[in-house]
Amino acid sequence: MLKLVSVAEAAKAVGKDRTTLYRLINDGQISEFLNARGKKRVDPTEVERFFDPNSTPCNTGISQAQLHATLEHDKQIEELRVEIKDQGAEIDMLERKVNRREWWIIGLAAVLIGWVIVKIL
Repeated sequence: MLKLVSVAEAAKAVGKDRTTLYRLINDGQISEFLNARGKKRVDPTEVERFFDPNSTPCNTGISQAQLHATLEHDKQIEELRVEIKDQGAEIDMLERKVNRREWWIIGLAAVLIGWVIVKIL
């Protein structure tokens, strides 16, 4: 599987400044990929080949379509995690409402019992 690294990690590996890599990415000379959090990632073998054309090409065993699908899945997973977190917060809020209502009912019952006792005596 293709291992993507941060731009800073790739720059360090080839002894270049990360701003150099960002310029090459923006110029379209090096491919960029966005992870689920929207951070830029690069294929370290592509970066190595760019700076050392004599290096042996590395077969990653993954096509661009597979890579795109994987990145889309990562994005969907992150969106689902956010949705789950939001739903968890909503569940907490509803549980607090239920607890407040239970105490209100208990208080009302106590008042009614007190009223009945007063009427009986």
